[in-house]
Amino acid sequence: MAKQIINVGATTNDRTGDSIRVAFQKVNTNFTELYTALGLDGTVFDPSNIDQHLIPKTDNTYDLGSPSKQWRDIFVSDGSIYIGDIKLSNESGTLLVQQVTDAGLITEQPVPDTTGVVTTDRLVHGNNSFVLLNDGTLELNGEPFTGGGLGEQVLEIDGGFASTDYTAEITVDGGGA
Repeated sequence: MAKQIINVGATTNDRTGDSIRVAFQKVNTNFTELYTALGLDGTVFDPSNIDQHLIPKTDNTYDLGSPSKQWRDIFVSDGSIYIGDIKLSNESGTLLVQQVTDAGLITEQPVPDTTGVVTTDRLVHGNNSFVLLNDGTLELNGEPFTGGGLGEQVLEIDGGFASTDYTAEITVDGGGA
């Protein structure tokens, strides 16, 4: 349907324009067309009062934020966050990372031997940084790290990477460092 224009007449109160009834019929028709075109079914979308799932119209097409317009925080209850087939969830206060099949569906299943596996080449806490180099050696703050016979003891680093109440075990190729 095309936009309906209200005839307001040639001059004030010259009785050549649309009557009040006809004018508001055109207004209602215009608004109905807008609401229908926007898929609002007679309601206005209020992002601060969502009472349904927020699902994009087309799969794998739209973003939430951008590199220059990012969301500051995301709050999720005891649900999950999916990145492709990787599921991040909270299990009794522990971050659980799990590869799954049929992500988010009732048929979702964990892929065997993938639960809790986190891969990284860098651990950072405060001013301290552990880096796993391509040759398999570790660096602490840019210097080679040998562990000094720590075995599985508490790893204490000036600045607090680990302390007496924070135990860290670093495993490289199956051996504790």
